[in-house]
Amino acid sequence: MAVTDDDKVDYFTHRPYERLWGITHEDLSPMFFQATVRGRLEEDEEKRPVLILKAPQNVREYFDFKELPEGERGAGTYNRMVHDEYIRIARKLIASGMDPGMGVLLTDIPKLFPGCAALLEREPVELQVLADQRLTGE
Repeated sequence: MAVTDDDKVDYFTHRPYERLWGITHEDLSPMFFQATVRGRLEEDEEKRPVLILKAPQNVREYFDFKELPEGERGAGTYNRMVHDEYIRIARKLIASGMDPGMGVLLTDIPKLFPGCAALLEREPVELQVLADQRLTGE
């Protein structure tokens, strides 16, 4: 899933879950699964819902999907783009009615939010805490 700078959902796929079939996101969207922020809703040990957001697995495919010119690609650009996508996704989910107190587990927090105690010291973090972070252009 992705949310653009102008607050539009850029890409979103919803996969049906049938545990007996063993269908996975990769089975349904092989051309996109590595290029987007992937998210899913699960239950924690106490049966409370928790949101899991995962950074793209393949940086080159992510840049290709975002149509970023070769000269603008790099680790810093990737970190900035995914950092901002996590925040925009959190904001859009809250604006769409998801509980701001929902727990969120994020991949690559130290790399994407270095020095951000609000995200580094607690797991899961509340969705509102992620949404309250500043975009790189703010």
